[in-house]
Amino acid sequence: MRNLGLARLSVSADGGLSTVVDQFSQTPLQLHRPLYLEGASHPTVYIKTPSSGLLGGDEHKIDVNVASGAQLELRTQAATLVYPGRSLLQINLTLADSAQLIFLPHPIILGAESSLSQKVRIKLGKDATLSFADTWCAGRIGMQELWKFTDYEYQLEIFQESKLTYREHWRIVPAEAPLEHPLLCGDYTHFASFYEFGKSKNLTARKDFTDFKTKSFEIEKRWSLTRNGNDIHRRVYKVDESCLSL
Repeated sequence: MRNLGLARLSVSADGGLSTVVDQFSQTPLQLHRPLYLEGASHPTVYIKTPSSGLLGGDEHKIDVNVASGAQLELRTQAATLVYPGRSLLQINLTLADSAQLIFLPHPIILGAESSLSQKVRIKLGKDATLSFADTWCAGRIGMQELWKFTDYEYQLEIFQESKLTYREHWRIVPAEAPLEHPLLCGDYTHFASFYEFGKSKNLTARKDFTDFKTKSFEIEKRWSLTRNGNDIHRRVYKVDESCLSL
């Protein structure tokens, strides 16, 4: 049965203050009331899922519009667990000229027998600034379900002034194709990306990602790519198995 969760949010600027002018959500998605943290002139809004994730048959659609000169910070309450069955997550982000958006969601966890299609489409106006993180892991380690999901399809498109400047599209089916090659997943189980697009970078948002401290029981690698003033940062990590025997 199709279960549609909606989250719609629009932000405008007036006299240096950014305010939410349209907000709507439909269970199983919920939008918290806007917060102005530490006297900020822009709102921070949290997306919540009472079911703690995506159930089989769920479709979550998030639409965010940031008007010219406005600023918004969007976060999630907790990680999103993908349960058995097929589900869809669709995110549309539209930033007008000189708009700014920080979107740092918690990781997506692909549970056993889950099948997820995630589509992200981002449109940036002139001099718009985007800070966007996307993190996923191959299952719950404590439940011994790593790489037991059915499939995961991911699509990302970023447009700047109506021109497609970045595109990513891949599909992972653990039961059909080996992932151990270093150019694929290797032996890593957690994958994080941070996209900085636009001329004006948000150093605080970057610090939240790049300064993330690896735990003592984790092993990681990091690298970055810069092109046309846009930056993409990646990090992969895994549990150090030698620590499990301690």
